[in-house]
Amino acid sequence: MKRIYSVLLLSLVILSSCITHKDAVNFQGENFPPSNARVFPNKRTPYKIQPNDVLAIRVKGLEQTDTDFLNLETSGGFNAFNPAAVFVNGYSVNDSGYVVLPVLGSIKVANLTINEARNVLQKAVDRQLKNSTIFLAMVSFKVSVIGEVKNPGQYYNYNNQLTLIDALAMAGDITDFGNRKKIMLMRQTDTGNEVINLNLTDPNIIVSKYYYLLPNDVIYVQPLKGKYGRQNATNVTIIAAVVTAIAGTVSVILNLNNN
Repeated sequence: MKRIYSVLLLSLVILSSCITHKDAVNFQGENFPPSNARVFPNKRTPYKIQPNDVLAIRVKGLEQTDTDFLNLETSGGFNAFNPAAVFVNGYSVNDSGYVVLPVLGSIKVANLTINEARNVLQKAVDRQLKNSTIFLAMVSFKVSVIGEVKNPGQYYNYNNQLTLIDALAMAGDITDFGNRKKIMLMRQTDTGNEVINLNLTDPNIIVSKYYYLLPNDVIYVQPLKGKYGRQNATNVTIIAAVVTAIAGTVSVILNLNNN
């Protein structure tokens, strides 16, 4: 019986020690973080509008009644968007890359940055209205974060710039069982789905072109092997408790029979 207890105790110790402090640290390296400020040069490529994107378009003028025909009804103002209201309160870019606006007609915005599209729309508005200003934002910029994060789900971004760290923060950060060396990024492209493994412990990820996310990116944080070791340790603890109870019962029965 002592041998059984020793084996069970040893199993618990081994399994419980699978996850180390190093497994939970991001941006590792001998000289990281640097003692002096260091610049990690990277270049963010501005996102270009694609078919099926949804844009929030608002026009403000001296007389608001003059611009009402362009402004879809909202509750709470320009920034009051939620996932359910995105397609109701926005203008969808059709398959040909155009948005269709009342009176102004079809205007091509595909393959333009947000700033470029704003300028194109402003010129179209200027032909109809005086002293009016257009506000433009993309409201369909969402990413999915799944796997070993505290709050997996879909998250919307409204400032047209989102990093991998931002997305993980939205999801409540990686759990203790998340493998920071194996973060899978799945991205839709014109030729198919692009898949790459990212290593969050490598400081050079900051300069990677995948550090900045694009709409509809999917992030999957894979689990550490130690997660299943911890689960097995829990199972071993339960088994040990059962064995202890059985051993106690058998001991009582044997004592009664001997008496």
